[in-house]
Amino acid sequence: MGGGNVTYSALSWLLPYAEFSYFPSIQRTATGSVAGLQFKDVYDIPLTDVNFGVHVRVRLPHTRIVPYIVAGAGLLHVAERQQQRYDANYPIANPVTYETTPETPPPTPFPSGTNFAVNFGGGFRYYLNGEHFGLRAETKGYRLTSPPGGSSPFQSSPWIYRATFGIFVQFGR
Repeated sequence: MGGGNVTYSALSWLLPYAEFSYFPSIQRTATGSVAGLQFKDVYDIPLTDVNFGVHVRVRLPHTRIVPYIVAGAGLLHVAERQQQRYDANYPIANPVTYETTPETPPPTPFPSGTNFAVNFGGGFRYYLNGEHFGLRAETKGYRLTSPPGGSSPFQSSPWIYRATFGIFVQFGR
């Protein structure tokens, strides 16, 4: 995963932010049946995320560690792609021996789509240089919706989660 985040300390406890992230691989699983036989697909979905929100800091006395909660909303975009179903196992009945043999289907085309999402989470900042520079760790859950007039690759499980680590430069108070 990669990305960036711009934040401004509007108040000592409130930091509005704008964020861009790229998730190269969000693994999903789909199950179902074909001709009465069960299958399980495990596949990856790359996402681009643009969202806006706030960090609400909780100041602790005499420490450089500042925990915070985060809430935001934005758009997650899935690009059009040909998806190879890596771990798919489609049992196909052999009419001569009545046995089953695994057969992997060809790549499946998936259209692009954009989903609205809200996110919630928390983390902490460790200030290295006064109030403007440090290290940050954060976990966040995204709740996705289906795009208008279409289906989402996340319909079976509309939540995705992430953990991030990085440095920050803070402007303002």
